[in-house]
Amino acid sequence: MEVTRYARGLNKGLFWFILLALLLALALPIGNAGVAQAQPGAVTITDSFEDETRIASKENVAVDTAAGQVELDAVLSATYGGSGRDRFYSVYADSDYIYAAGYTDSEGQGGNDALLVKFNKAGLSIAARKVCGRSKNDYFWSIYAEGDYIYAAGYTDSEGQGGNDALLVKFNKADLSIASRKVYGGSSSGQFHSVYADGDYIYAAGHTYSEGQGGNDALLVKFHKSLPSGSYTGCGFTFQDSELTLADSKLTPGNSGLTSDDSELTLDDSGLTLADSTLTLVSCPIYTSGILSSTNLLSGQTVTSIESFGYEASSIPSETSLKVQFSQDSTNWYNSAGTLKGCDTLSAGSHSIDLSSLNWSGANFYYRAGFTSDGGDTPILDEISVTASGPQPPPPPPTGVGGEAYPINKLAILLPWIGLIAALLAGATIVIRRRTQG
Repeated sequence: MEVTRYARGLNKGLFWFILLALLLALALPIGNAGVAQAQPGAVTITDSFEDETRIASKENVAVDTAAGQVELDAVLSATYGGSGRDRFYSVYADSDYIYAAGYTDSEGQGGNDALLVKFNKAGLSIAARKVCGRSKNDYFWSIYAEGDYIYAAGYTDSEGQGGNDALLVKFNKADLSIASRKVYGGSSSGQFHSVYADGDYIYAAGHTYSEGQGGNDALLVKFHKSLPSGSYTGCGFTFQDSELTLADSKLTPGNSGLTSDDSELTLDDSGLTLADSTLTLVSCPIYTSGILSSTNLLSGQTVTSIESFGYEASSIPSETSLKVQFSQDSTNWYNSAGTLKGCDTLSAGSHSIDLSSLNWSGANFYYRAGFTSDGGDTPILDEISVTASGPQPPPPPPTGVGGEAYPINKLAILLPWIGLIAALLAGATIVIRRRTQG
C-alpha cells in the first residue's frame, strides 16, 4: 500500500510538473518575444502634379492636374481676315469672352465695313461675329461692354448728315444682334473714338468739324442707354480748367483756352446693314518662358541628410530647356554642385540628381523649375521627388521561428524543455523500477 500511495503521489507530482513545464515552454518565448516595428530611415516625397498643394507660385506655366503635367502657358495669337485689309482697334473682355472691334474690306456691303467679333477666352475660338455697314466706309474705333450689352463707337460715311458721321451701335452680348443704333453728325465730318458706359448713360468722345470754334473740335456726348429712336439736338458738354498739381511733374499748369458750346449735331437712327462675318481665323500658340516654385517638400519630416532629386519629363523638344534649382530657405538657390544661382539642366525621361554633396540636413527643401521655349514648343514635367535620410535604425534583431525578427532569449526557451525531458526520464525510471520490483 505504501508503494502504491507513493507511486500515485509521484504520478500526481509528475502531472503537475509536466503541466508547469508546458506552461513555461509556451509563456517564456511569448513573454520575451518582440513585434517587428517600422524603423526610421529613408523618406521620399513625390509630387505627381495631381493637385497644386505642393506649388508655392507659378509664372507663365500651366498645371494640368487631370494629366499630372506642368508646361508653359501659351500666349495665344489669332489672325482674323480675308483677302483685303482687316483690322482690330479696340478690345474688351468679361469672364468668358473677348470682344474685338475694327473694320474689314474683305467682306461686307462695300468699302470698309465695321467689324465686331466675339471670341471664347479659352483657345480664342469664335463665338459670334458681325460686319456692320453699307456702300461706303464704316468703322468701329472703340467698344465697351456692360451687363447684357456691348457698345461700339466709330464713324460712318454711308449715311448721316454729311461727310463722316459719328456712329454708336448697341449690341446684345449673346448673339451680337443689334439692340439700337445711332448716327450723330452735322454738315461736315465727325467721329467717336472712345466709348464708356455706367449706370443709365453712355459716354462717347471724339471730334467734329461741323461745329465749335473752328477746324477740328473735341466732342463729348452723353447718351441715355436706351438710345431712343428719333432726332435730338443740344446734347451739351462742359470743359473746366484743371487745377490739379502733380508733385513730380515739371510742367506748368495753365488755364485752358478752349471754349465750351452746346453741340447742334443731329442724332438719327442708323440704317447700316448687319451681316454675319465669314473671315478666316487662324490661331497660333506662342510660348515664352516660365517658372514653377515649390513649397517646403520636407515639412514635418525628420531628416539627417538630403540625398537626391528625382524627376520625369515626358518631353523636352529641341531648342527648349527645362532647368532646376534647389534651396533650403526659398531665397538662395543652388545647383546640385552647390553653385549659388547655378542650374541643373534636365533631360527627357526619368532621372535622378545626386544632392548628397550639398551636405544639407533638416526638414527644409524647395525646388524651382525654369521652362524656356523656342516659341512653338514647350517642355513637359510629369513628376518630381526628393529623397532624404532619417535617423539610422538599430542593428537588425536575431531571426527566430518562421524567419521573423524577435529579440529571443534562447536559454529561457530551452530550459523548460530540458526540465520537461528530465521529468519524463525520471517518471519513466520510477515506472520501470516499480515493474521490476513487482
